[in-house]
Amino acid sequence: MKKKISFLDGALLLSSILLAAHMFFRFFDLATIINFFPFDYTNDLSSYLSQLYFLDVCGYHQFCPYWYNGFITFLITPPGWYFLAYPFYFFTHHIALSFYLSIVFMTLLGLAVCLFFGKKFRFSFLRSSALFFFLFGNAINIGNFLRLGRVHAMLNFILFITFFFILWYYKDKKLDFRFFFSSVIYSFMIVTHYQETVLAGIFFAGFFLYRSSLRDRTKVIIASLLAILLSSWWLFGFIANLEQSSLLDFHEGKRALDFQSDRLIVNLFTYFFPLLFIILFFIYRKTQQYSRRDIFFFSPSLILAFVYLFRLHSFIPILRNISQDPYILFFYFQIIFLLFIIFDDLSLVLRRSLGIIIIVFTIFSILANIFITPYFIKHTPLDEEMKSTLSKVTERYLFFGPLNKSFQTSYSKAYYSYGTIYYNLSTAEGWSPPLASLDYLLGLDSFGKRFPTLLCSEIEESLEIYNTTQIVTYDTTCQLFANCNFTLLAATDHICLYDRRSIP
Repeated sequence: MKKKISFLDGALLLSSILLAAHMFFRFFDLATIINFFPFDYTNDLSSYLSQLYFLDVCGYHQFCPYWYNGFITFLITPPGWYFLAYPFYFFTHHIALSFYLSIVFMTLLGLAVCLFFGKKFRFSFLRSSALFFFLFGNAINIGNFLRLGRVHAMLNFILFITFFFILWYYKDKKLDFRFFFSSVIYSFMIVTHYQETVLAGIFFAGFFLYRSSLRDRTKVIIASLLAILLSSWWLFGFIANLEQSSLLDFHEGKRALDFQSDRLIVNLFTYFFPLLFIILFFIYRKTQQYSRRDIFFFSPSLILAFVYLFRLHSFIPILRNISQDPYILFFYFQIIFLLFIIFDDLSLVLRRSLGIIIIVFTIFSILANIFITPYFIKHTPLDEEMKSTLSKVTERYLFFGPLNKSFQTSYSKAYYSYGTIYYNLSTAEGWSPPLASLDYLLGLDSFGKRFPTLLCSEIEESLEIYNTTQIVTYDTTCQLFANCNFTLLAATDHICLYDRRSIP
């Protein structure tokens, strides 16, 4: 006789179908970039497209002249995703298609991880599948992974959950040689994206506290040292050159203190998820009487939850360099996992209530993406003008504007990426600030803001400092360079290209 599906599993099934349909639609939308390079303002992926291109044309740990008057590739930028995506580029010779295929591959990899460990944890196929859709189909990850194109974060999120699953699997088991696969996974995290890697280290700490014997704790220490050793081929060079980068000068964690309209919803979540995690943990403790030592496993996460709730992370080195989304996902993942663990230990009333909450959450998540997360757009008339102008650039150049303040659909840094990939152009700026020093970035930013008030001789001097010959600008700003007797090389309805030299 066929087992009747419970209301909770029915809610999981309905939510999975809805989230799957929405993910498919977003993959269809993402495919726009294959034929239309992303120029719009909501855009991180154009930077990653360029740096994948750099891996091909410049190589690994080689001098690359295209951005910031030259830099060493992957000295500061973790190479993990680029190594994963490069085979796609090698065979397709299409940068955007390679990017798209890498996201498809990582999505399937995430599904495989959830199904594999779901079986290990004795979840049904339905619940294992639902776990995947809740982890990868939520509004935050759709926005981050599929719209902004944060592929480093996506790959590291997959490694993050894999790492946690391995530790959870071995929580009450003998630490055999397969346990050290956690070292391999963590070493991959180190060379992929530092923000999730730092937070995943908290799981290592919790696992260390949970194991009571000296022998087991020694193995955990060895596993963590082994992860560092396995990633040392990149990590040691990164650490040695970190002071020359501006990476640690970006205190992204302080954005959690900013409640401007464009960050309001995200920052509300930064309160909601750590608080919900704390509450759910104590519900978990009540339902899992046999797991009294779990307080040790989760204690580092609980401490971080309190630290983050009271915004103390803003004053702690490293933690203050992690942006809101990795923190949100750190707590969100543990919330979802704990829910899946305690499903069958809840009363019938609570299971039905939870089923309703799951459906409401799913609908809210999808609606948030529909109404808040923008869709990819095809090229605008301004984009076509810019493509035409960039085709005429012959020397190192800079944008003066910035364009995105006058033309809200376009992002000047995305144009830098396009110019590099399709016209082999070099610029004194770029689209990955940590590649340059803070002094360099501040100086260039100051020049960009002050240039309308500078004398022609001062503009010339600054361009000389930044080894820049040509300027791309727009509308009324064009006249400023004309007044300085710069040579006009090309002009469209809105955009003009000047050379600071006198060209006969």
